[in-house]
Amino acid sequence: MLEQIADLRVFALYTASRKVINAVTKFCEENERSVNAIGENYRSYYKEASTSFDKEIVEDFRFHDCKVINLIQNDTNLTLTLNNSGGFTDVDEVTFENFHLIKQDGLLENTWWLYEEVYKVNNQYEFHALLENGENELIDFIISTERISFTRKDFYRTKYFNNRARLFRNASFLFKGQIVEERLYLFILIEFV
Repeated sequence: MLEQIADLRVFALYTASRKVINAVTKFCEENERSVNAIGENYRSYYKEASTSFDKEIVEDFRFHDCKVINLIQNDTNLTLTLNNSGGFTDVDEVTFENFHLIKQDGLLENTWWLYEEVYKVNNQYEFHALLENGENELIDFIISTERISFTRKDFYRTKYFNNRARLFRNASFLFKGQIVEERLYLFILIEFV
């Protein structure tokens, strides 16, 4: 579709041929239907699947806009320390106990947590996260674990952030294997997925 646009700068000024406008309109409408269908499918999946998840996971595994500032790994556990000042959680550390690292595209320290998904696979939890480093590179992080635990260090922030997190908890949906905030409009960007 972009090849039909002679000059993107002119198109950005809302000037294009009727053929291009119709093509972009159709493209956006199809993407909107796709996003809505995928979102509804994920909400249905999550509603059903979350009944088999530990309540703590459903409530606490939400780290959007948190920064991973440290990683500590030993033979059985992997702990991520978070700067949650920009996020919607009061969790400061998450520990994956008896873990198996499935995929890690890059270093996790000093990355921003963008999106996450949770699955139950073979009686273990499988966590998928998408992070972004300082060079704007995306890092896919997938880990399987028997158990997960959450640490909160600041008692006074806990109540505030729990209330704030509840407000945003249901404002996400799945798109092409990634959770994306509903408040973002991705209709044109979806072409690149």
